[in-house]
Amino acid sequence: IEPCQSVWRDGGVRAAFDRRREYQLGDSIRYFLDAIDRIGQMDYVPNRQDILMSRKATKGVLEYTIMINDVKFLFVDVGGQRSQRGKWFECFEGITAILFLVSSSEFDQVMMEDRVTNRLRESCSIFETIVNYKYFTLCQLYYSLIKLIY
Repeated sequence: IEPCQSVWRDGGVRAAFDRRREYQLGDSIRYFLDAIDRIGQMDYVPNRQDILMSRKATKGVLEYTIMINDVKFLFVDVGGQRSQRGKWFECFEGITAILFLVSSSEFDQVMMEDRVTNRLRESCSIFETIVNYKYFTLCQLYYSLIKLIY
C-alpha cells in the first residue's frame, strides 16, 4: 500500500492527474486512490459506493434480463467505442424503448479513437442517428445526462 500512497501524494502525479482528460483516465480514479488505505487492507470488502464508482468499458453487446413486478425486461448494453457501433442495430429488432445515457462529465474529453472529437458532441451525434433511424419511429426514447460526482 505504501508505494501507492507515496505516488498518490507526489505533487507531480497530482498535477498530471489534474490533466486527466488528456490521458483518458476515468472519473472514479481519484475516489479509489483517495481510499487506498481502506481498499489496500487484506480484509477489504467493497461497499456500495465502491461498486457504484467501479467502471468497466463495454466491449461488444451484453444482454441482461431483469424481472420487475412479473414483467420481463431485456436490457441490451452496447459498446460505446466506434468499432462496436456496427453491431448495435442488429440487436434492436422488436424493441419498445431506448434508454440513452450520456456522461455529462465528458464535456471536456475527446474520443480515444481520434483524440480530437469531443465526447459529448459525439454522444449527441449518436443520439441524432438513433432518433432518425427508420426502425425506431415507434420506439420510446429516453435521454439522460448522468454525472459522476466526486
